[in-house]
Amino acid sequence: MIPDYDILIVDEAHHLEEEATSQLGFELPQSAFDDHFQILGGDRGLLNDAVAAVGRSDLGDPRRESVRRTVGTATEVIPRLREALAGLFSGLATGLFQDMSGRSYRNGEVRVTPSTRTQPAWSELEVLWENTNLMLSELGNSLANLQVTLDGLEVEDDSSQERLMLQLGEQVARSSVLMGRLREFVAEPREDGIYWATRLPQSNDISLHLAPLHVGETLDRTLYSTKESVVLTSATLSTNGNFNHITERVGFGDARHLILGSPFDYERAALVCAPRDMTQPSDSEYQSAVNAAVQSAVLAAGGRTMALFTSHAALRACASAVRNRLRMDGIDVLAQGVDGAPQRLLARFLDRPESLLLGTSSFWEGVDLAGDALQVLVVARLPFNVPTEPVFASRSELYEAPFNQFAVPQAILRLRQGFGRLIRTRSDKGVVVILDQRILSKGYGRTFMRSLPPVSVSTPLMEELPSEIERWLGR
Repeated sequence: MIPDYDILIVDEAHHLEEEATSQLGFELPQSAFDDHFQILGGDRGLLNDAVAAVGRSDLGDPRRESVRRTVGTATEVIPRLREALAGLFSGLATGLFQDMSGRSYRNGEVRVTPSTRTQPAWSELEVLWENTNLMLSELGNSLANLQVTLDGLEVEDDSSQERLMLQLGEQVARSSVLMGRLREFVAEPREDGIYWATRLPQSNDISLHLAPLHVGETLDRTLYSTKESVVLTSATLSTNGNFNHITERVGFGDARHLILGSPFDYERAALVCAPRDMTQPSDSEYQSAVNAAVQSAVLAAGGRTMALFTSHAALRACASAVRNRLRMDGIDVLAQGVDGAPQRLLARFLDRPESLLLGTSSFWEGVDLAGDALQVLVVARLPFNVPTEPVFASRSELYEAPFNQFAVPQAILRLRQGFGRLIRTRSDKGVVVILDQRILSKGYGRTFMRSLPPVSVSTPLMEELPSEIERWLGR
């Protein structure tokens, strides 16, 4: 649908690796097979539609009988396939999410590494897969044969025949994709693949995932090298004053670099407050300290505050702790996942800025609250990736010093995105409160600060935070 072009501009290019990772990988939930079988089988399924179409045609008896045999084979194999897949996915769930005694001990996601595949239990899974794969092949062949047999079939209703062939073609392709992804995950993994499984705690259903370890080589081969000129641009591409991290991650080598200054006078417009006596994130009292700081910041600004969190649990804890006290001062609390969806909360915040908006990942960027609507931005914690997240953990292993070379630059880019929510026009003025003491106490904290725009910086005591906010906002 996109015409040929020679010049490509990638805006918001800090997302290029993430998007390429998504597009070049896959997610395979067990329900994908159930959906496939549902479309094929049943009284209103495609297989019955094919038999009905033949009945309305002038197809000769041999081809008519061939269609019925093919449909019968596919119909017969589907129940056996359901049972085989249930056993295979159950085996995966047991092997990856249970301990030796059979108790469930893991939630969320589990990596499947080369060492995982050397375990005896994995050999048993491969045996289950081989049996399942034979039946998937049988179903796929039946659908392909059916497609060939029905091609060119003349019926009274051409539109219904065209629709049947289109849907059948989709399911032939879908059968091939499902079979190929299951084969790759269980039995034929690629060397540069990251594999993991996730489980939903409510249903215990699991999904299988693949992501490429590197996207740079593929992007270079299939995108950059095919164009006359490629431009990557974003407000948050550099870390510590250079593009080394982003160009290495997306394989954008031998490029010319340009860092442009901002049209905003950040030193006049923005104050960064990092309380020097803030509790460390590892301390048991950290959440209580965050709650108290958020409350005092909101009261000092009279609302007009957004607090960004890296976890939904911390967000909910803060909302619960401050809601009643702020309501006494006429300040609403709008918490993502508690009081509504993001777009609805943003609309309510703009309609009544005398509010506290609490958000997680989707609020760190793409939120435009220009003018006086937002005057204080609170960052509860430096936005580091979860160390055990499969893609992040796998890519970290490529570095000699993964924390400084990979984790810190990734977190800096995300912090810069969050910071960008505050100053949106030349006339905006506001305060960023960073409640993570590591930005002051750790050596890498200086790298975070150097990567922010040239703002004014204050390191007050916690008790001085409200007066600092009031002073800067002229309240």
